[in-house]
Amino acid sequence: MNLFTTAILLETLFTIIFIGAIFAFGVCCYILSYFISWLYIVGFLSLLYWFLVTERTPSPQEIRKRKDTFVVIVGAGYSGLCAAIRLKKERIRFVLIEKSETLGGTWWDNKYPGCACDIPSHFYSLSFKLNAFWTKMYSSGDEIQDYLEDTADYYGIREHVKFSCKVDTCEFNKETQKWSVKTSTGHEFECNYLISGMGALHVPKFPSLKGMEEFQGEHFHTAQWKDDFDWSGKRVGIIGTGSSSIQAVPKLAERCEELYVFQRTPAWIFPLLNLRYPAIIQKLFQAFPFVMKLHRLYFFFRSEFVFAAFFGKVSLAREIISNLTNQLMSNEVADPKLAEKLIPKYSMFSKRITISNDYLKTFNRPNVHLITEPIQEITHNSILLKNNQDASAKEVELDAIIYATGFDVLQSSTNMDIKNPNNGKSLSTIWGETPNAYMGIMPAGLPNFFMLFGPGTVLGHSSAIFMTECQIDFMMKTITRSIDNNCSSVEVTQEMNEGYQSYVTEGLKKVVYGTSPECKGWYYNESGTNYTLWPASCLHYWWKTSQVNFEDFKTTKACDKE
Repeated sequence: MNLFTTAILLETLFTIIFIGAIFAFGVCCYILSYFISWLYIVGFLSLLYWFLVTERTPSPQEIRKRKDTFVVIVGAGYSGLCAAIRLKKERIRFVLIEKSETLGGTWWDNKYPGCACDIPSHFYSLSFKLNAFWTKMYSSGDEIQDYLEDTADYYGIREHVKFSCKVDTCEFNKETQKWSVKTSTGHEFECNYLISGMGALHVPKFPSLKGMEEFQGEHFHTAQWKDDFDWSGKRVGIIGTGSSSIQAVPKLAERCEELYVFQRTPAWIFPLLNLRYPAIIQKLFQAFPFVMKLHRLYFFFRSEFVFAAFFGKVSLAREIISNLTNQLMSNEVADPKLAEKLIPKYSMFSKRITISNDYLKTFNRPNVHLITEPIQEITHNSILLKNNQDASAKEVELDAIIYATGFDVLQSSTNMDIKNPNNGKSLSTIWGETPNAYMGIMPAGLPNFFMLFGPGTVLGHSSAIFMTECQIDFMMKTITRSIDNNCSSVEVTQEMNEGYQSYVTEGLKKVVYGTSPECKGWYYNESGTNYTLWPASCLHYWWKTSQVNFEDFKTTKACDKE
């Protein structure tokens, strides 16, 4: 059995479970109809659907109150775009500041060959802007970029964006109760609320290797891919074996003379079932959006089932699937000794799972080589290895080096200078190496400031877009409640944040990726603390962010500052 066949079987199993759940729900409704009228059941389901789906329109009185409110959003990726759309619907004025020449965020930055999303397309889209015309189950980066641009045009967001403009400093004025935002282009904005939509994955992380600057051939990060780079007939080295490397390696191998993959830690690889949506299915989704929503709901509950079954600290199901995956991975590589090096020894799900049908098979090609020895240094035309018993392989001569070493999550979170109004310290100084925020959204001590996809909200099993929408719901409730209550500022107290962080810390003790001494990944800081991932299900996060206890916040009434 190969990886693709296994993917089909697993997807079939999940589909049967999902259909079975719908059937069971129908049976329950049928039994219930013997005790109460069908009319009541249909009415209840219709009311529930209306409550969950229908968008509320602000009243004329609310619109009048909001006319003087102005918001600055930093970053025009998924998070910033979604926030902008919600603010526009709520009739709140805003500007979007984007450092790049166009919107898209990480999907604009990443152009490496094979770039794609590892979350199903219909689940990696905004719930209020579904796309019936996704071509595949897992979309390419280009198709996601097209979706984001189409969404921005549909809602008229481009006119609100300042492109090629980087935020330098942000300071909150206690007297005016407003943020002053200064940019690299000289633009300065004064706003009531400041939203960071920069996300956690936009500052490339480079390894600390001696001689990196000495290399005279092409060298760059996958997030800074050079459009004119032609790797045909070249000796290429790629450092790293995370998601971007696993997507790029099969494409690079097709044209390289020699491809050397430098691996520190092997990755668990699941089969990729990337089926194409035929035109008839796309038309069905377009004609009956409810079917498309049901399809999306399937992916949500599938990911929740996976989390419940496999992500616990102790899981028999994980042991079973680990052994199966181990065998499947071994079958993909012809050389048993090579296969041994490519199979992880750490617990599955303690690092993010990657999906591919081609990566492991690529190592059967004669021009692809796996290097597991540590790198000693980089010279002007090669990489030198250390602790290598084979002297002939100590130096690997290269024409190009590609760094597939992920992102600096800490630097990404603190890439603009945000000052605490109480002590003048920057947020990066206060955080140190452990960023934290209430609900991953509101850092303590920063009035009227919100982060999207902040610390402790990254996922290893589901869609980041779902989490972002939960955060924006929470943020919008907080902002609108603040305006309605005539508050000039709202902030999280230190006690609120500490209580929440204690809750997260306890939650991390219950999951396999919480504290993993077996492997070191981007989840952890230098001290081994996992400050990036949410420790529970998405459903649980939705429930927590659906409740805004406004009375618990520290607020300043508009009249108090006068």
